[in-house]
Amino acid sequence: MKTISLFSGAGGLDIGATMAGAEVVCSIDHDRDSIETLKLNSTNNIGNLIKADITELTGKEILKLCDCKQKDIDFLIGGPPCQSFSKNNYWTKSGEESLRRRRARALADNQSVEAVAKIALSKSKNRVDVHNDHRTSLVMEYARLISEISPRGFIFENVLSITHPSNKKYLNEFIKFTENCGYKITEMRLSSEQFGVPQVRKRIFVVGHKTKLITEPEPTHSSEKSVFLKPLVSSKKAINRYRFDKYFEEGEIIEGRWSEYLSDIPPGMNYKALTSWAGYKNPIFEAETRFWNFLLKLHPEKPSWTIASNPGPWIGPFHWENRRLRTVEMAALQTFPANYKFFGSRRSVIKQIGNAVPPLMAQAVMSQLIEK
Repeated sequence: MKTISLFSGAGGLDIGATMAGAEVVCSIDHDRDSIETLKLNSTNNIGNLIKADITELTGKEILKLCDCKQKDIDFLIGGPPCQSFSKNNYWTKSGEESLRRRRARALADNQSVEAVAKIALSKSKNRVDVHNDHRTSLVMEYARLISEISPRGFIFENVLSITHPSNKKYLNEFIKFTENCGYKITEMRLSSEQFGVPQVRKRIFVVGHKTKLITEPEPTHSSEKSVFLKPLVSSKKAINRYRFDKYFEEGEIIEGRWSEYLSDIPPGMNYKALTSWAGYKNPIFEAETRFWNFLLKLHPEKPSWTIASNPGPWIGPFHWENRRLRTVEMAALQTFPANYKFFGSRRSVIKQIGNAVPPLMAQAVMSQLIEK
């Protein structure tokens, strides 16, 4: 079950695929630190860890880099960069304004949704361009490589907000394109805590196979008492081993404008604990005036909220002991192996961890794809 990984990042999807029984023969990413991270954790395929921009590669070139023939490849897996589709693009003030400007431009040009999303195949390498955002066009670059490599099946992963009305056209075009390539498509909307990940992380997976329709994985964990399902994994259970001083990181120290108030926020709450709505004696904020993860603090007995790849200085989740999370804790909340190593600065490592697919979640989906 030879598998090629695109947009590999720190390797979350790769680890999950391997845990499910696949052999990842090649991993490609354009980020230098991510490739170095993969090298730090690779035991036998360092030569097939490739730093490259997939828009500059054909399927034939990738197969050559992997030293594989087309008939050898069973699966392609990958999650194109999701920043274009992030909730922040339409929940934050700047995002709302940006969205209004895009809509106004489209209307002014008499463009329909279909016209905005239309695929344009270039003459060279069958290049696909969905819109003028490079990261957005990577969705269809992935579709192009699926058509050129023609694996037995594939996994596409992205943020759930790609299904938002302003983004859904890109997902629809990807599905339409791959269906036209002969794949039976299943769209899965999953939440990671249901598969043993100590973190609530909602993601969409589009899974394609040439001969069968793939079914969604059955949850293994639940917040409800069940004789069939395990209880959700708590933050404390996942990261308590890293509470000791030997794991201290300089970046965990909190200083600045709101640092003195963090201790007044109970575990599991956010800035709203400092408002009159919560009965705070001298209110600092008004409820519903900040983004939900502002000064957000973990609850030790519950799964974490989503670990972000590029959080601002006051964006949580923070540790219930009034500090920022350590990178080893973030990795544990994503279910990276305990001994997994990351290359780069703290900021780079947080980005790699936050962009990753939780390996346990990836394993659940990959297991469905490779099931005979």
